[in-house]
Amino acid sequence: MNDVSSVNELKKKIADLEKTVSLLKDGNERLLRLIETVPEGIMIIDAAGKITFVNSTLENIFGFGRSEIIGSNCDDPRWSFQMPGLRENGNNELIFDFIMKTGQAVINKEHLYEISAGNAKIISINASPYFDDTGKIAGVVAAITDITDRNRLSGESIEIRAMLKPYTLADLKQTLENILAKDNN
Repeated sequence: MNDVSSVNELKKKIADLEKTVSLLKDGNERLLRLIETVPEGIMIIDAAGKITFVNSTLENIFGFGRSEIIGSNCDDPRWSFQMPGLRENGNNELIFDFIMKTGQAVINKEHLYEISAGNAKIISINASPYFDDTGKIAGVVAAITDITDRNRLSGESIEIRAMLKPYTLADLKQTLENILAKDNN
């Protein structure tokens, strides 16, 4: 009787473990789908500075495939983003180095990412440390957004406002009335 109950207990534990594994796999799959569909590029860098994960949006921003990015170091000139003047001597410091040294997040740091001569993107970088079970910084996770078009549209909006600035509201109203009157004739 004791052997039978032990076997049944073991079967129940195995079934519970299989259910837990299945739930974890489902959760991981949903998380991966989420990471792959966000409009920001996601990059994970371990404590040694090695890039361990990127999503498809980041591939598009950088113009390189995962196989070229994953496994490379974050100080690779193709994607070594710097924060101007953060070192004591005034030189630039890698965002990764700053976070690893201070444990502080970096928010909305704009960077001109030069793809090739004469071809560049403006990107915004948000990055923060992630920690291991002991509370030690285990690496950096970064969200990178291509803001080139947003900056271009903002610049165009400023130009339009500058063109309209000399006109009063009455001038604009009269111009609109003239246009509408021409359309009615």
